[in-house]
Amino acid sequence: EGSDDEAAAPTTPIKAVEIAKPVEDDPVTPGTNCTKIVPEMSEEKLRHEDQRREVAMLEGMIQDAQQKYESTIRQHLQTLQKDWLDLDSRNFPQLYANVRRWQDQLEPVLKEFESRPEFDIHSYS
Repeated sequence: EGSDDEAAAPTTPIKAVEIAKPVEDDPVTPGTNCTKIVPEMSEEKLRHEDQRREVAMLEGMIQDAQQKYESTIRQHLQTLQKDWLDLDSRNFPQLYANVRRWQDQLEPVLKEFESRPEFDIHSYS
């Protein structure tokens, strides 16, 4: 009779499988068949392990893509900021001159508009 611990432990089917080359911790005499006793994994467990590996690979790819994206965005923002500062220092005087010229051209038009009477559509009907 076995102890209670042995009865409670789940048993996994054992299957002898051929191994293409000997494992380092399992030396094999040259010229003999290389077999090792390993627990047989169910197809469901194998699929589950494959899915885990695939998910891990995809998560790694996503993380790499996010890092590349963030790096690219940072680089473009730094370039834009540098270009903007360069343009500001050169173009502000020209920008102010253009605004002033536009104001000078628009001022007479606005004064003429203000001098006209308010439009009343009923007076034209």
